[in-house]
Amino acid sequence: MKIIFDLQIVSPMQISRMKHVELMCELMVAAHSEDVTNKKAALDKVMDSDSIRGRDLDKAASLAVTGLNRLRNMFPKLYQTRFHQLSDFYSLAILIQKFERQRLILNDRKRNRLAWDLLVAFSTGVDKVRLRQKEIKATEPGEELYREYLLTVLQGTDEISQRKKRVDVLCGLLEPLFLRKDRTRAFSKEQRRILWNSTEAPRCAEGNHILTWDDFTVDHVDPWSKGGHTSLENADLMCRRHNSRKGNRSQKKAA
Repeated sequence: MKIIFDLQIVSPMQISRMKHVELMCELMVAAHSEDVTNKKAALDKVMDSDSIRGRDLDKAASLAVTGLNRLRNMFPKLYQTRFHQLSDFYSLAILIQKFERQRLILNDRKRNRLAWDLLVAFSTGVDKVRLRQKEIKATEPGEELYREYLLTVLQGTDEISQRKKRVDVLCGLLEPLFLRKDRTRAFSKEQRRILWNSTEAPRCAEGNHILTWDDFTVDHVDPWSKGGHTSLENADLMCRRHNSRKGNRSQKKAA
């Protein structure tokens, strides 16, 4: 719940109406079903004690919290945009859950900054279209996507079809900036042998000391957790101690 408060998703009035609890329940149901749901159907499912139980409930809660943490880390000033509003936030949170399932990550600072700039620009564009509507002014050329998104917020906001449209629009906006983790993190026996036998006088990439067969590991030059591939092109030899100490830092590949 603290994450929702940190991002200023709910107002004091909404808190008094337990909207933060409703939102968390909806995100858990979405994590369990791996898709958006109708709001009423989602809340009914949570109220049904036989719908999600035991380990499934714990897993759904964990996935929802993981997605919220990732969202807060990427966009800590979300409250400056329209995406701190419940309907918009739900769609963005569901998208980040989807990216988590697909092993898509956004750890590069430049890409993260660009994603934030795009999100702010999109939010501003939708707000401008809404303001023109209130002033009974026509939509200007190039604002069709903003208008399409806005309609999903104004008409049947919590229906599945409208929620899916919002997620699809945001996915098209942000997905190209994300990197996909390799499905496999550990280097195979074949990759280890190839790298060892292709290296003359194998040395630790960090400590520069001679390695032995019993004390060498294969390290991701660009960390796997940040999208680095489990490939020979992204591999280097390292002793166990230095590999453990390096963590998820990037390093220059040994010549």
